[in-house]
Amino acid sequence: MKKTFFSMKHKFVIMVASLLLAFVLVTTVIWGVAFTSEITERGVEYAGQMTETANRNVESYLKKLRLIAFVLQNNYLAKPILNKTFYEDDSERLTDMRNMQLLLKAVMTGAEYMQNIYVYTENGMEFSAGGAYTELDEETLAYYKEMAGKQEVVFGVQKARDKYDYPRIVLTKQLNMGKETPGAWVVMLINCRGIYGIYNETERYDSGLIIWDQARRQEIYRNNLERFEQEGEIGADEISTFAQKEDRAVIRLGNRKALLMKMTSEVTGWQSIVLIPYEQISGQHSRMLSINAVVLVLLSLAAVILCRILANRFLKNIEILTDAVGSIQKDNLYLDISIHSGDEAEVLYHRFEDMISRIKEQIADMKKHEKEKRFLTLRALQAQINPHFLYNSLNTIKWMGQMQGADSIVDAVNALSSIMQVNMSKNTYLTFQEELDYLNKYVCMKEFQKAARIKFVCKIEEELRQCYILKMLIQPIVENSLKHGEVMEREDGYISISIYSDGEDVQIDVEDNGKGLSEEESRAILDNLRNGEGIGLFNIQKRIQLYYGERYGVSITGEKGIYTCVSLRIPKRYQVGEEDD
Repeated sequence: MKKTFFSMKHKFVIMVASLLLAFVLVTTVIWGVAFTSEITERGVEYAGQMTETANRNVESYLKKLRLIAFVLQNNYLAKPILNKTFYEDDSERLTDMRNMQLLLKAVMTGAEYMQNIYVYTENGMEFSAGGAYTELDEETLAYYKEMAGKQEVVFGVQKARDKYDYPRIVLTKQLNMGKETPGAWVVMLINCRGIYGIYNETERYDSGLIIWDQARRQEIYRNNLERFEQEGEIGADEISTFAQKEDRAVIRLGNRKALLMKMTSEVTGWQSIVLIPYEQISGQHSRMLSINAVVLVLLSLAAVILCRILANRFLKNIEILTDAVGSIQKDNLYLDISIHSGDEAEVLYHRFEDMISRIKEQIADMKKHEKEKRFLTLRALQAQINPHFLYNSLNTIKWMGQMQGADSIVDAVNALSSIMQVNMSKNTYLTFQEELDYLNKYVCMKEFQKAARIKFVCKIEEELRQCYILKMLIQPIVENSLKHGEVMEREDGYISISIYSDGEDVQIDVEDNGKGLSEEESRAILDNLRNGEGIGLFNIQKRIQLYYGERYGVSITGEKGIYTCVSLRIPKRYQVGEEDD
């Protein structure tokens, strides 16, 4: 029967939830009801109304900007002036400037806080409505011109010249004068006081204001922050940091508390950050706030003490388990504890026991594989070309030197040198091309020894020539064909090696037309491989499975008196790591 655990999480949730419930009830009745609703309603209402009014003010100036742009693009007097590329004399230039000034002044009529309108042309002309001197520097103007080509209206700001001046909103719009005409831009400058003074025209709150461009991290305008700056000037970056965290919050600036409200203008994208003195909203409740603070501190202390007691009680088993796990060493894979608490601690205890058991099994498997690898290395040495073969080869070379002449001796020596070089190398892998070169040299030496020739054919897909294979993986199969298959006793004897792709794998077929194998003989050989009998094919099978995995290996087919085909299947690898045999 499966044991049911009562979750440690549930235990803590019940205890802590009870404590938090009491905490929430007390603080909600004493503090939340008295302040939260009033702060939220009054602050949101006030900031929303002021921002909406400011947006309407900006909209009115946007309409004027679009109106003057329309007039300049279509007026029979203005359009020719803006399309001019040069002037015959100064008299003509002055006439155009007076006409443009009259036109621009007409637009400024009734716009109390519009300080000036400029029109710039690509050919270097500049026209002004003749208002206050607020000309932009060349770098700033170039930036506004560039941005005006990407959006309908560019919003910018011109900083105040001194403490007696006010910043100005800069509205820039590119004029569409038609193709093959000089580019032209209209720039309108508006006193920020006229747009955002509405925040201070109400007697409802003595609030402070910061207009902030979050995209450029730039302050646009500030007003009425004196009451918050008794301990030093308030940085717009500091206030904007508070505003980015949440749209409204109670913050402390020096020794003053303030309700911060953030509204984002749909027109300019700028943020109106309103700071309202906290006492104007909350009223004269300082005594109640003090009592609330004391109550909150006491409740917090009680919660900390209670949670500490609960933690010491319920986490004791976790600490025991942690100490036990920490004492586990390489030579000491045991948990010298027993936990039966019926919660997550017991679950963890059993999980650690299972994990340690699996680690022990993995260590045992690793030792087993290391033992098998050493065994396979020994078998590989047994399967290598024995000294008796090298002795016969040398005698063959000597005989050829006596009977035939130097050329054959050179060929034999080269073949033998290549064979010995591969045998003595410490590389684990060769490319298929290197393996086939080795096999050609090996068969050549066999032909010298037996004074007979066979047809040796190697067929390989071109893309597989640089693919890697375990060194000397095919050679024992070729040796079996020559030694046991009686291929060299036949006049038409041949050995054919075919190497081709099969999906992500490589298939290697080694076929000869020697005495052949019946179906029963093939099955017997495969059974011997599974039982670990034999040297050559068993060595090949174990090397493949050790280096490539259990799904790869050797298969055998044939027909008695006709042919024998030994097939190898390995994964396709174009890169290998550095390994030692």
